[in-house]
Amino acid sequence: MDDQLAQVRKKKSALRTVAIANPSGAQGIAQYTVIIDANSKVVDLAATNPEDPLAALNDAVRAAAMPQSFPDDALKKLPRLGTLACTGAEQPCRFTLLSAYSGTRFAALE
Repeated sequence: MDDQLAQVRKKKSALRTVAIANPSGAQGIAQYTVIIDANSKVVDLAATNPEDPLAALNDAVRAAAMPQSFPDDALKKLPRLGTLACTGAEQPCRFTLLSAYSGTRFAALE
């Protein structure tokens, strides 16, 4: 049962992940607040840490099609939290949208 749960978690994570080109060979991890529009594009991006180690990749994140769908035409933009991880200088980075549940735990309540 534990193995099956681990496999399901991996599959769900893959559905929230997109590859980001890494021509500069950046390495590190950073968390972002993003606003995704109905075309699955990032229209606003803000690092949660002012000293963003992966800032050079911000334009690439904005250009990527995010794995986000909208339930209907009424919703035009959606805020999400995501993590950009660059593990190797010669590998693409991975931008992963946090699950809705995880995002609510990290988002500041106002």
